[in-house]
Amino acid sequence: MMNHKRFCGLMIGLALLAGVLITPLSVDAQDPVRQAAAGSAIPPDSCVACHASELVMQTMAKDKAANSMAGSGEGPAGTLPPMKAWEKVLVHEEFVLSLHNTQTCADCHGGAAGMAAKDAAHEGMVRDPLEESDRTCVTCHSPVTGQSASSLHQTLGGFRTALAERGADIESPEMQAALSNHCSTCHTTCGQCHISRPTSQGGGLLNGHEVEGMASTSDTCVACHGARVANEYRGENEGVEGSVHWVEETMPCDACHDVDQLHGDGTEYSHRYDGTPSVDCLECHKEVAPSQTTVKEHQIHTDKVDCYVCHVSGPYKNCFDCHVALDDDGLAYFETAESQMDFKIGRNPLKSEDRPWEYSLVRHVPVAPDTFAYYGEDLLPSFDNLPTWKYATPHNIQLQTPQNQACEHCHNNPDVFLLAADVSPEEASANAGVVVDKVPVLPHPGLSEYDIPGACTGCHPKAADWNWELSSASVHSLDQVVKPSGTVIECEDCHSHPGLSEYDIPGACTGCHPKAGESNWELISAGVHSLDHVVEPAGTVIECVDCHSPDGNFDWAAAGFSSEETEELMWIGYSPIEAAGYADGPSTAPYWILGGGVVVAVGVMMPLVRRRNSRKR
Repeated sequence: MMNHKRFCGLMIGLALLAGVLITPLSVDAQDPVRQAAAGSAIPPDSCVACHASELVMQTMAKDKAANSMAGSGEGPAGTLPPMKAWEKVLVHEEFVLSLHNTQTCADCHGGAAGMAAKDAAHEGMVRDPLEESDRTCVTCHSPVTGQSASSLHQTLGGFRTALAERGADIESPEMQAALSNHCSTCHTTCGQCHISRPTSQGGGLLNGHEVEGMASTSDTCVACHGARVANEYRGENEGVEGSVHWVEETMPCDACHDVDQLHGDGTEYSHRYDGTPSVDCLECHKEVAPSQTTVKEHQIHTDKVDCYVCHVSGPYKNCFDCHVALDDDGLAYFETAESQMDFKIGRNPLKSEDRPWEYSLVRHVPVAPDTFAYYGEDLLPSFDNLPTWKYATPHNIQLQTPQNQACEHCHNNPDVFLLAADVSPEEASANAGVVVDKVPVLPHPGLSEYDIPGACTGCHPKAADWNWELSSASVHSLDQVVKPSGTVIECEDCHSHPGLSEYDIPGACTGCHPKAGESNWELISAGVHSLDHVVEPAGTVIECVDCHSPDGNFDWAAAGFSSEETEELMWIGYSPIEAAGYADGPSTAPYWILGGGVVVAVGVMMPLVRRRNSRKR
């Protein structure tokens, strides 16, 4: 049975055809509009008498800048293929016969129906009837139009939320003028996705006014999300591979971003990352879920690092210093500093139950304290409330990337982390919570196998008697060997498991490193507290004699030890211990702190500690 609406549309089309057949046309040989209409199935005083004719549209547009900025599809978000002025308003005859023409042109756009003269016909007409009302779509699409009214595509909630958090008074005349002149161009309507290109790109009918059921990735999504997202996704940034989802599968945007994300779900979100992640990698890649994966890297990092950190193929665009104003002709414009391609891992600025990761990618956004200075002074008085390096989800996704090929690409590599030196001084406060203070280092090899408690006081019994911060900052202080000065190794850098302070048995080295007793002295001295992973140049390490020797450079007094106690801890005169090396067989190198040396040292030291404690009591 024929659908009622389709039947109505067909009847309207037949009526138009019938009108042409029974109504003779009065053709003016000098009037191209009349000429075109006379040779078509369209009444000459209807809107489509002009708009359905290429000849008429080209004639009307001959004095226009057919390849102007608006015509070419260039805008702040990207560039679309050029579209001439007449192409942008050309209506296909297929639309006239379609269901969506049940409402006439004038019903939606206004104007004066039945007028052949252009100016008279266009009086009172609106280009996008949905800018002011959703009445045209809601007639048949009431559920989805209601949801769209609260979607970020229509409300611009992300802009408003960010500006309000930076202290902007959104309702002030100054901010209202700024938003109207500059930000509202990103607002969209049903028609700007399903019928035409977005207004921000100069508009233009997508397919002769026919209504597209699914918005076009290339003409709609890319129009607004082109400069960053589309270039990343399609691999159009020089030297950076595009997403595997596009390069190998040519997946459109809606393959990951479902209808609720595009139209909204009826909830008015404050920004696009509000709520649970709208695109969850695990929806398709269930095998890498923490509870199922057998990949060691996923087991280690899934709860600590956002997927994008490991699976973005390379640098992505960062924008800086946007300033807006009106030119001498009253036209709105904006200026930004040169964008930069970069890859930065920062502290997760949106850490929550929904996004629990410690680290995420961050991207610099184009905002400055004086972005709106043209409209008034200090319009963003709380600028530092939000970082300028924001949580980011770049779209250049690949399975294999440089950062997941080797641990060293991230660990010990300051180039990939957002450090204080990467942030401009005037933005330091805003980004304090995003900057990475200490680049993660590779774990000490083999430490994960040691589960003996009390490692710290086993090696450093004074740590139990003294302030933890003093012990932590001084026991392994490397100011004397590390550049820049002040870079030190602290207890938790190596020994991070709980319960260490309870360890009080002798055998410091072998207590934590039982294999050390089987090694030769050079290997132990250079390896037990090796700092190759944090010290430049590589090979500079702390050795026992650096502290426990009269010639050592550790300040025992500053650590709270008396001169008598310090003298007892100078490891000299102990007999060498012979032990088998890992590869070289027996070795006669001095094992000062292993075996008898350790027992003697600790045996002498512990009574002193007990006497000192008793004096304190």
